[in-house]
Amino acid sequence: MCAKATVAELDRVKAYNGFWTPLDFVKDNRTALIEDPEDGRIPPLTPQARAKQEAHVRAHPPVDENATDDVPVDHWDDFDTRTRCIAIQLPSGVMAYNSASYIMQSPGWVMIALERLNTRMIALDGRPHSSTRSWQGDSRGHWEGNTLVVETVNFLDTPTNDGGGSVVPGGVSEGNVRLIEHFVPIGPNRIHYYATVEDPTTWTRPWGPSAARPSHIRCTNTPATRGTAASRPR
Repeated sequence: MCAKATVAELDRVKAYNGFWTPLDFVKDNRTALIEDPEDGRIPPLTPQARAKQEAHVRAHPPVDENATDDVPVDHWDDFDTRTRCIAIQLPSGVMAYNSASYIMQSPGWVMIALERLNTRMIALDGRPHSSTRSWQGDSRGHWEGNTLVVETVNFLDTPTNDGGGSVVPGGVSEGNVRLIEHFVPIGPNRIHYYATVEDPTTWTRPWGPSAARPSHIRCTNTPATRGTAASRPR
């Protein structure tokens, strides 16, 4: 019977690709994911950050001048952290795949697992930030009404190597980045996501993307479901 079945029939139980592939996209026809500033562009780099980026490009000149990410690899350290299966930057930009997230909530904690590499454990009990630095930083969350607000600091103070989904340019460290995220439930299967990225040593002003995402959230021993919000928190 299986030999005669189509791929769609075999995937009724949702195999790996079916689980992670976001087929129910939220379409809004925007021309940019950047909501702040209003021109939809990431603010200019500071002179300090620009100098680091230019030094990185000189040290890793692209093979093809029309493809800035097509660089020669002479050493394993020339690969970005995503290719080396270490971590993807936060907030992760949209990629062709590996962009899906799985959210699980339990008392005092929220876990966000990206399809590839990143798994974030976010404490909600008011504990202070850890001083330990890591690729994904140190996240702490709290509720503002029914909106989950997550602050992440203490990213690893190491120059990045670009890579898919990167927001910090190559050669520049994430060590001073402060990330504020808002997860706003709009309905039982939809979340609006807003982020603010701050680092006065890298960009000339804070900036932030937003996205509407279908959601499939797993709750374990949680209190009654919170209400829904209809707009971005101000």
